[in-house]
Formats: sequence, C-alpha cells, structure tokens
Amino acid sequence: MLKIQQDRLQFIKWSGLFLIGSLGLLFPQGTENHWWMLPLLGVLVAFLWTRTSAHWTAAKVGVLLWSMGKVAFALDAEPPGHVLILLGYLLWAWNLVQLKDRTRSGMSLTLFLPLMAGVLAAILLKPTSLQAVYPLLDLFLLVLALPSLQAFMEGRTSLGRSIWITGLYALLATDLSEAFTNTPNHFLVYALIYTAFAYGIRLEEARQSESLTPITASAFVLLCTAQLVSHSLLPHEVGLLHFYLAFMGIFGLLLALRNHQKLTQKQFQTFNTALLTMLDTRESSYRELRMDELAVNLFENLRHILPELKGLQLEGTDTVLMGNPTPLLREEKVYMEGRPSTHVTFYFSEMPAQKHALEATINAAKYVIQYAARQHAMQAQLFVDPLTGVSNQRALPGITQRFEGLSSRQGSPVTLCLLDLDHFKKINDQHGHEVGDKALKLTATLIRKQLRGEDDMVRWGSDEFMIFLYNCTPEQAAGTLTRIRQKLKLFSQDRLGFTVSFSVGIAGGVVSLPGDLGKWMLSADLHLLDAKVRGRNQTISGG
Repeated sequence: MLKIQQDRLQFIKWSGLFLIGSLGLLFPQGTENHWWMLPLLGVLVAFLWTRTSAHWTAAKVGVLLWSMGKVAFALDAEPPGHVLILLGYLLWAWNLVQLKDRTRSGMSLTLFLPLMAGVLAAILLKPTSLQAVYPLLDLFLLVLALPSLQAFMEGRTSLGRSIWITGLYALLATDLSEAFTNTPNHFLVYALIYTAFAYGIRLEEARQSESLTPITASAFVLLCTAQLVSHSLLPHEVGLLHFYLAFMGIFGLLLALRNHQKLTQKQFQTFNTALLTMLDTRESSYRELRMDELAVNLFENLRHILPELKGLQLEGTDTVLMGNPTPLLREEKVYMEGRPSTHVTFYFSEMPAQKHALEATINAAKYVIQYAARQHAMQAQLFVDPLTGVSNQRALPGITQRFEGLSSRQGSPVTLCLLDLDHFKKINDQHGHEVGDKALKLTATLIRKQLRGEDDMVRWGSDEFMIFLYNCTPEQAAGTLTRIRQKLKLFSQDRLGFTVSFSVGIAGGVVSLPGDLGKWMLSADLHLLDAKVRGRNQTISGG
C-alpha cells in the first residue's frame, strides 16, 4: 500500500484547493461546465474515506449531500437535487447547534445584522422562487454559526476554523448570484466551496501546529468566489452585498489573526511564568523525589494555562490524583531517568478549543516531570553517598534549614542523633575494607527502614551517621535506636559473622532561634564522646 508522508499529503491537499480556484480564474466563462464536478468528486471520495469524529459527522454527511445534489442538477434531475441539498442544510444546522462555543456573539452579530437586513431586502425584491430559498438557508446557518464565528475572531479557536466559516460566506454569495441571474449552477465555484468545507472539517479535528496556510486559503477562496460570481449581471444591491460579504470575511480573518497572536503571546507569557515556577531550583539540597509534591506543583501551575483542567493523575511506583477525574481525559506516558515510566492523565471539563495550546502545555508538563527526574538523578550524584545511599555532607545545610523551618513554624520537636560504629577501624584491620563497607551498608539500611517519610539521615564521617527525627522527642528517639541496635546485632552476626554495635549521642527540642540545630549537633557530639568513654554500645541523651 502506498504511504505518503503527512507533510507531503498536506501539501497535495492545499495544492488541490488552490488549483481549482486558479483554473476558475483562468477560465471564468466555463464555471458552469459540468466537467468541474470531476475534481469535486475526487476530493469528496477522499473525504468520504477519512475518519470523522461524532462532533462533525453530520457536517461531513451534509457536504456529501450538497455535492450529490449538484451532481443531480448536472444530470437535469432537479427535484432530487433540491431534496439532497435541503437535507444537507438540515444536517449542517444540527451540527452547528451541537458545537460547544458558549460565548456572546457581540462583534459577529454587529457585523452580521447589516448583512441579514440587506439579504432579506434583496430577496423581497425578487419574485418568489425555490432558488431564492437558498440564501435564506445560508443566513440561517450563519446565525447558528455566530458563536463559533465570535470565538474564532477572538482568537480562541484554531486558525483552521477560518476555512469552513469562509465557505459559509462564499456559499451565501454564490447562492445570491444564482437567485438573481439566469446563469445558475456555478459548478466550479461550488467545487471550490465544498472542498473548503471538507478541509475545514478535517482541520477542526486535526491536532497539528498552527500555520498561516488556512488563513491564506480562506482569503483565496473568498476572493475567487467574489471574482467568479461577479461575471454574472447582478443588480446593484446584490453587488453591494457581495462587497460587504468580502469585506466581512477579510476583516474577520485579519481580526482573528491579530487576536490569535495576542492570545498566543499572553499564553506564552503565562506558560513561561508557570514553567519557571515549576522548574524553580533555588533549594540546592538533595531531597527524595516526591510524586505528590510534583503533582501539586504541576496541577496548580497548569490550571493557570488551561482553565478547563479539572484533575491530574501521576501513576508510577505510587498513584497521586490532584483535583477530580472527569469523562474527558488525555493519557500520556513519560519516560523518567532512573525511575519507572510514569503515566500522566489530564482530566478536563471540556477539551480546550485551542489544540496547539493544549499540545504545548501537555508537552511542557511532560518535560517538567522528566526534568524533575533528571535533576533528582543529578542531585543524587552530588548529595548522596554512593556506598550507603544516604545523604552526604554536601546535603547537610539544606537538611538543617528544612528541619529548622518545619520545627519553628509548626512547633514540633526535632531530635538529632549522632551515631558512630564501635571499633570500626578494628573491623577494617581484621576483616578488610570490603567487610567494613558491608557493615556500613547494613547499618545504613537498618536505620533507613526505621525512619519515616519526614525523617532524614546523613553519612557524617567514615563511620558516623547523623539522624534527624521530626516530631520526635529525645526519649522516643532513644527507643527507636534501641530497636535498631537489637536488629543490627542479629543481622550482623548472621551476615558478617561477627556482631556490630554503635554508640549514640542525642540532643533536640523545638527550634525557637536560628542556629538551635547547630547547638544540638555540638551537644550530641559531646554525648557521643561520653558514650564512648562509658564503654561504647550505648545511648546518651540530653538537651
């Protein structure tokens, strides 16, 4: 099966649209030729084989019915042709009603009211005929499309919407021309308009980056239609309506482009601020990567960029949900350095209208998660002892600052324990440094298993560890160290063949002044020396 690259396929599609219009400009006298149905049928067959979501299925079928109606006219089967075209209008009206553009149609309504008044006045001057019904139906579709038109002119939708909105303008201009002339069935013009509708529906559903191509194509369709139908002998008032339609279309395109750029710039500034906040790395100390903290940070900042975001879930080793789950969701997989992959689910009240902003924000969130994991891995190399896996001395200033802040704000005690393995030099001399390393790793592992999430520990020296126990009194800390001592005695005898013990000095309390933890470090060190003097393998605590 022949496969065409996406960029080349898009180029072929746009080239077909511009080719149909250019041929009409080169041969304006042949627009009523039935052969112009062939390129239209080619486009519509390709359109028929493309998948369409439920949001635009009715509009897709409507375009197909319109095209079949024109083919029926070409075959001189006018009654079936009118039926098919009326059914197409009905489906388009239903589709426009289903769109979720909830906005006041202030500016679009202001531009539309003179057009509506002019079309109604012109129709009243025309003897009643079935052909005069179609401009009224075009007006009806434009009324239903006013919220979508307003959202587009405000820059809150993709630029691809310009194609089918321009198609409605061009359809009204062409139907007005046919209602007031004796040269009906501008087959080339309808081929151009229906092709624009087909591309517009595809662009509404496509998740791709914005470009100026839809705006350029919309202006081209509008100007081609105005030029091609102007060859008919039109009454003066209809000529004025054509001019106003062209003006309204060009003004809407320029206004939408301007507002789209302003909104994009504003979103970029908001996004840039949020990204800098999420990537704030002023705290240089090493901390374990906490998925709950990462989820809170992401969710709070992403809501400033996408107000439709109602929930965020990170699922890796742990599952964290912020906000509320909704039926509308988007799932992504993030590969994290040094950790299992994380599945990220975004929950929305409604899907954001600007798909480029949605994609940019989701990509930014994935980057922030990857950045956090990468930063964690880099910090681990700087602030983690490679032998025991606990923090090293470089991390001590940040850990001290963190516990001082917690204790002073919440009024909870912090207990500092300074632990030293007994006769560690003798272990190295008798059993070798490899066994000494195993004794250190075993001790660190047993201590870490007794610590809670809010606690921390640092390898302070070659055989010393500093333990921080939050919301824990010195008496409670002494009980914890007794349990660790008992387990170390059993495990060391089983795994190393000899008993490993340690001495501990304890000090702590509630931080009231900066530097209290520094004073307690000195006190714990003195108590540790006292424990060694008293025969080792014991715990001494005090203030």
